[in-house]
Amino acid sequence: MVIYKIDPHAPVVTLYAEIKGAIITRVKMVLDTGATYTLIPWDIAETLGYEPAYSKQKVGITTTSGTEKVPLITVSMIGIDPLIY
Repeated sequence: MVIYKIDPHAPVVTLYAEIKGAIITRVKMVLDTGATYTLIPWDIAETLGYEPAYSKQKVGITTTSGTEKVPLITVSMIGIDPLIY
């Protein structure tokens, strides 16, 4: 079993995740246990070999500034060692 220490005073929980596309990259991300989708920066998606600009499916994401329509892509793998999703 892996135990992650979480600072109870931190405003958000951050961790490093590995995301796989044409390559694998390590990205610092915020953990949101209630999220329906995992958001990754556009440039990271492109670096991994994905083409978000050509996604035929868009989804509404609610942010602090309102609802945004963003491209939906499916990545090959995302994981937090040793947990793979």
